[in-house]
Amino acid sequence: MTLLRVKVTPKARSNSIVGWEEDRLKVRLRANPEKGEANEMLIEFLAELLGVRRSAIHLIRGHTSRLKDLEIDGMDLVKIKEILPLCGE
Repeated sequence: MTLLRVKVTPKARSNSIVGWEEDRLKVRLRANPEKGEANEMLIEFLAELLGVRRSAIHLIRGHTSRLKDLEIDGMDLVKIKEILPLCGE
């Protein structure tokens, strides 16, 4: 399992990867932060980009915060950074 630290900005125009800020992935999501909508969209969005099942991504910290920690099964941080190095640029 790999720990992925994420900073989420909800209510964006579209879902996008902004880039990396030190060790944290910055993500913009269309979803509202209420009722876990942004959390669900984050997992779905990252699963699609990384090519993993949604069930391989677990939100372990930050359920009600913009700063979130995710565990991703079957993928290391090096591979994640290869797939998402400059998606926001």
